[in-house]
Amino acid sequence: MIKKILYLFLILSGVSFYCSYTETDKSSFLSYDIKPPANIQINNISQNSATVNWALNSNANFYMVRFRIANSNSPWLSIQIPSNQSFYIINGLMSCTTYEVQVADYVGSGSVSYSSSLFFTTLVADACVSASLDSSQKNISNVTITPFSGSGFPAMVSNSGASNYTDYKPDPARKITLITGSVNNIITVTKSAPLNSFDGVTVWIDFNGDGIFSDNERIMISYAISSTVLSSFSVPASVAKCDVTMRVIYSPPTVQSACGNFATGEVEDYSVHFTTLSNLGLHEAEIDGEILAFPNPVKDILYFTISSLDYNYEIYNTTGQMMSKGRLYNKSVDVKLLPKGIYFISLWSKEKKIRLKFIKD
Repeated sequence: MIKKILYLFLILSGVSFYCSYTETDKSSFLSYDIKPPANIQINNISQNSATVNWALNSNANFYMVRFRIANSNSPWLSIQIPSNQSFYIINGLMSCTTYEVQVADYVGSGSVSYSSSLFFTTLVADACVSASLDSSQKNISNVTITPFSGSGFPAMVSNSGASNYTDYKPDPARKITLITGSVNNIITVTKSAPLNSFDGVTVWIDFNGDGIFSDNERIMISYAISSTVLSSFSVPASVAKCDVTMRVIYSPPTVQSACGNFATGEVEDYSVHFTTLSNLGLHEAEIDGEILAFPNPVKDILYFTISSLDYNYEIYNTTGQMMSKGRLYNKSVDVKLLPKGIYFISLWSKEKKIRLKFIKD
């Protein structure tokens, strides 16, 4: 009888131990660190993909990344990431669409706590193909875009030699920044051609980002015989949320389309980024005091005198090109990989937006 009682006690003890273990194990797989990963950034943005990066947590068992179209009620799409991986490539996205993404890490205790949302916009759809068959006698030697005088942005100046087609979109030095709703922006195009050439210069900007150069998106058409032609243009108040293409064509006057091949001349494509005057605004003070970026000049870590930890950021160079974006970590951002120069950093939270100038040494 005693043996039977002892045997029953051992069985019940084993069941109790097993239940206790599996419940702990289950809890660990449903728990996330109360503090999300640090240094979350988004880069390598294309038409249909983007890469999310974060700092590894040595205590993490795995990470969770979730994303969806911004400002929508669509459900989150969630992905589990191994503990030794500090990035995830999101594929299958729609072009010229803004998404929000959040990241959490699992360490076996606490409750689910995702990071604040980071936002990014995928690139525009590809435009149609266009090129000349011969640029040896007639070609484009210069394209200059001068934003209206109140924008604060410098002119984009592009000098070039003969080429049937050149794609300047990947060149950050030739990226164009324009203010939505602005007027009196200036474009000049200089031709290299024999005298008395009546060939035409036509320029389009794909303002709505649909990959089609429509007639109402044409900002210049000129058949003047002068070597340099000029035109002023306006930017619509409603434009694509992504960077779009400006196409410059120097061609015979019979060519009216932005697509296809033609006998002589040249085609050049440029990237155009849109911003607003409100994005260029600067809040110089918070309720609790003046906002400063320090040290300034800076070599590696830039700190801010802000009261909240919940700020996203974007860094732009003086030509308006976005150099980096992400979420502040401990009221700071790592800028050591930036080339030396002058930059503007936009900080924003749910309550306010700030823009500061700093020098990278």
